Amino acid sequence: IKGPLEFSLLPSVALRADDVTFANPPGAGEADMARLAALEVELEIWPLLRGALQVDRFVLVEPVIHLEVGADGVPNWQFATPDTEPAAGDAGAADAGGGGVTLPIAELKLGEIRIENGTVTYDDASSGTSERIEEIDVSLDLPDLQSPLQADGSLVYKERPIELALSVEHPLGLVEGGASPLAVELDAELLQVGFEGQASNDDTPGAVGALDLE
Repeated sequence: IKGPLEFSLLPSVALRADDVTFANPPGAGEADMARLAALEVELEIWPLLRGALQVDRFVLVEPVIHLEVGADGVPNWQFATPDTEPAAGDAGAADAGGGGVTLPIAELKLGEIRIENGTVTYDDASSGTSERIEEIDVSLDLPDLQSPLQADGSLVYKERPIELALSVEHPLGLVEGGASPLAVELDAELLQVGFEGQASNDDTPGAVGALDLE
């Protein structure tokens, strides 16, 4: 954290950090895997005492995220080898009988969740492919994990603006390796896509449903 750091404890835990960076592994093309102009987090204290997490505000300001796959096929977001086993009693790593995990909290409530003017790059040295997505603005509406998830936003890909909308009926079930109704809408200058169906997150994640393409 290179910039100013603001922190308050009451009436809620609030944090703002400016100029935040997260380093890439050695040998990566970019020095930083992620860089943020600012990170803003605010959560309630008292719900934590009963095992609940209530996030009133979580905002990433101008995040720049570099995703890379090396010539050996190993991505920079893979922090452990595939044969690494979680430590015994690890609260967040227990299998839930499918492809997801059991959340280490009893209850989650979310308020304002936003990404402002983000950028994501993807470089694959093993295949020689490279992509860049810019001007990412996303807002999330998820009061709690028992409620439907709604996400709306926009981005620019290959200098063309794209509007996005996503809804997930049962986000908790999907996270824990189950299934949920899912709807996606994409509106661009050259393309309109709509999908409505069922998404699953078991041993072979995927989705089945109706696709409208124009």
